[in-house]
Amino acid sequence: MNTTTTRQARQARHMSRQLARIGHRWPEAYLAEWQQEPRTWWGLCHLRDVRRVTRTAAAAANVRLSYTERKARFPSRLRASRTLEQWLLKIESGENAKAARVAAALIGALDSRVGHAENPFGNYFACREREGLISYCPNNRTQALTEDGKWARAGRCEIKPAKWARQILRHPEAFKDDEYAAFAEAFGGVEQGEKIEWQLLTTASEIDAAYNAENWGEKEPDMSPSSIGSCMWGERVGEFYERAGARLLVGVRKGLYVARAVIWETEQLGTVVDRLYATPAIYEAARAYIVEQGWSKKERDTNGCSAWIRADGTSYHDELSVDLARSVWPVSFYPYLDSFRWQRGETLFTREDGEWDFEYSDTHGERNEGHHGQVQDVDGEWISEDDAYCVNGDYYHCDDERIVYCHRNEEHILREDAYEVELGGRQGTIYIHEDYISRA
Repeated sequence: MNTTTTRQARQARHMSRQLARIGHRWPEAYLAEWQQEPRTWWGLCHLRDVRRVTRTAAAAANVRLSYTERKARFPSRLRASRTLEQWLLKIESGENAKAARVAAALIGALDSRVGHAENPFGNYFACREREGLISYCPNNRTQALTEDGKWARAGRCEIKPAKWARQILRHPEAFKDDEYAAFAEAFGGVEQGEKIEWQLLTTASEIDAAYNAENWGEKEPDMSPSSIGSCMWGERVGEFYERAGARLLVGVRKGLYVARAVIWETEQLGTVVDRLYATPAIYEAARAYIVEQGWSKKERDTNGCSAWIRADGTSYHDELSVDLARSVWPVSFYPYLDSFRWQRGETLFTREDGEWDFEYSDTHGERNEGHHGQVQDVDGEWISEDDAYCVNGDYYHCDDERIVYCHRNEEHILREDAYEVELGGRQGTIYIHEDYISRA
């Protein structure tokens, strides 16, 4: 028997003993608890070994102990604050898959010693003491307590989240650099999310204020709007959104805006959140808040993305529509719309299918008309340009009895502004604008 075969046999016996330690109890005894408890991290080394024994990944996953029994048999030597644990749970349940993997491993390390390093560099981990850092008590010191039983800050050290994860995990090599970077970014997002107040704006004046870059804190690097590529900064878009029945979700920190997104009520998905504009520091926190509210959001926050994600994580790729609360044709400025760009009748759509009346893709306050050779009259009806007269800025059909021809200035005027003059004979009746009538 060669050396390789001997080593494999020894490893097989070792793995058999590992399975014997859990009593050969297979998943039927644990399925109910596994489904209820998502925190079922068993350790990368153990899962790898079990996969070799069972030869199938499915069977290997079923060998994992329940959270309750694993924690009871192999308790962790690490202690963490409740806030830090909650932040890790938020990252684990977030939409960033790379960050979630690292967070799940860290949760396992805080639950059971099979997940953390054999000789951790410190203990009593906490956050919130300094932004962007995790504090801890080094191994060569004893954690002191305050009079009310809390961890004293004296003698504690600090470490960045990504470096903390690398040094805490038993198998840090199982994760790539971009996964640790994603975890650090998600950690910062959750931290910033704790400091943000979320509001829903409905009035034109409130919405206009949220589109004013001066209200976004240009002097604060992590709150500056300069990194947000929006073409509507400083425009008075509030009147349109108020009449349309849309709401504006805004994030407020230190009295300044750090995020905004238009919210629509659709027939197909209910409440949907259009493209999110947020400073990089709190982008992930904003996306997480949307999920917590049970709203649907864009798959990617770009104007070219037409896919949506429901709160349960499933995708939606069909057309969405929004019925306008009131007519928007009298507004002074038409905004550029990222998603609900096409209007047919009194409804906005996310796709260009078929004929449309207006398209909201202009950045200068205009809207593109879909009725070539036609104009919209004062009543909102489309009529031919050849049959239309413009009176006081509004279009009227040539047969509309509300307008008459003024023989004095040779143009059409409103009948209510005209004097009827009976000349008799072949000339009959003519109309003169009241401005040309002498009342002396």
